[in-house]
Amino acid sequence: MKDIEEKIKLELEKANLNNEVPNVAILLNEKDELVSIAYNERNRTNKISNHAEIIAIEKFAIKNNSWNLKGFKIIVTLEPCLMCTGAIIQSKISNIYFYVKNEKMGYILSNHSINLSNIKVQQIENKTSDLIKDKLNNFFKLKRNDKNE
Repeated sequence: MKDIEEKIKLELEKANLNNEVPNVAILLNEKDELVSIAYNERNRTNKISNHAEIIAIEKFAIKNNSWNLKGFKIIVTLEPCLMCTGAIIQSKISNIYFYVKNEKMGYILSNHSINLSNIKVQQIENKTSDLIKDKLNNFFKLKRNDKNE
């Protein structure tokens, strides 16, 4: 898990440098090998669906010519929204792990009680969670300040 958290931190920095919401998704195969990683790219591309989860899933699916990710796990820094939850369900990912609840847009635990009987869901709470929460808070604080200037 330590290696994965180091990769998350690197991707968070890339998101920050590109003025993107600091959200990272990591896809692990059945052997817990990292097979795809992405961060949000919605602002850079002006493409509404360019959330980290969807980019990570699509990168793997295209490269491997398969959208069926049964047995795979996704680790996300921010609780997935409705759109990303749908993509996770459609791709048959078996486990969702996330660090920070998304009180505004989260669709798994925060705002909706969705039936995920085929998917194991777990929130990760540790020092990395605190780091991610700080990065998200700082990002949106800066965005609000930019709007007020």
